[in-house]
Amino acid sequence: MRKKDIGWGLAVFALLLGIVYVVGRSPRKRAASFLGKAAPPIAFVLEGKETSLAAYKGKTVLLNFWASWCGPCIEEMPALRALENRLKDRGFVLLAVNVSGEPYDVLKKTSADELPTLRVHQFSEKDLEAYQIEVIPHSVLIDKDGVAREIFVGPRHWDSESVVAALEKFL
Repeated sequence: MRKKDIGWGLAVFALLLGIVYVVGRSPRKRAASFLGKAAPPIAFVLEGKETSLAAYKGKTVLLNFWASWCGPCIEEMPALRALENRLKDRGFVLLAVNVSGEPYDVLKKTSADELPTLRVHQFSEKDLEAYQIEVIPHSVLIDKDGVAREIFVGPRHWDSESVVAALEKFL
């Protein structure tokens, strides 16, 4: 075997190892370390009052982490609002957390009727570290007991029947 062939073989092997490593360390798998456990606490300001995730114990909470510069995040806002409207009378709460920390007036082109009702832009950045957010949108479903049950990485059709049915199991 020639040295050149060995070099190419090693390069291909290294590439394959890298792919296996990256795929095995997908954002959802890394963030899943807290699934089935108490959701990491988050302190934030909502409507001018300091509060925290713990204030929503007894309700099913969907934390949606997004940013104003994220096109897919903005595109899923109307579906999130539709989901919120559909489930809010059944103990469901949607907390939309702008990880870039900007107030919602950055979404001037979006009607207020298409935005989630509870919009958070003031929060403890240290608290967000526990959620291991690497890709947005990134959402975490928390049950009535405060236990993290599902992680959704990437955009969703939140108002689709299949997604609603999956969330209804936790209401």
